[in-house]
Amino acid sequence: MLYFVLVDKEKRIRGYYDGTNLEEMDKLLDDIKTLIQSYENS
Repeated sequence: MLYFVLVDKEKRIRGYYDGTNLEEMDKLLDDIKTLIQSYENS
């Protein structure tokens, strides 16, 4: 198994994702976009 962890600038874990699951990878990409937008709107 291959897992990814999404961590924000404050070093908080935002999520764990199974890198072998396409649905999980889609969720990771969505969460990355959401995180980027939250920083742009700050």
